[in-house]
Amino acid sequence: FIVSVAIMGCSIAVLLNAIRVGADLKYLSPSRLKKNFASIESLAPTIVFCLLGIYVFIMAERIPFEIATFIFVTVTMIIFKAAKGVWVVTISAIYSLVIVLFFTYVVGTSFPVSYFYY
Repeated sequence: FIVSVAIMGCSIAVLLNAIRVGADLKYLSPSRLKKNFASIESLAPTIVFCLLGIYVFIMAERIPFEIATFIFVTVTMIIFKAAKGVWVVTISAIYSLVIVLFFTYVVGTSFPVSYFYY
């Protein structure tokens, strides 16, 4: 929460500074926004932001961390066509398991909702 407030404060400060020095805000017009977000490449940051929001604020608090991580990585890899289907599932499962084992045994972290480890 504190980091989010700090980021919002910095964003507002940057916007106010830009306006003060004569920034052109025409890029915020509906026609320019539509043109800028017409391709999947320009939507990639928005897609990643939404996926991270769903992962952190919805899945991680309600379902086991291992499953939430698996779903997040799988969906992200499918959306961005990172690999073939079998490899997506394999990589996601291994990644999820390694992350959980690392944070459980090396870092000593416990997860809010855990399926395999207590």
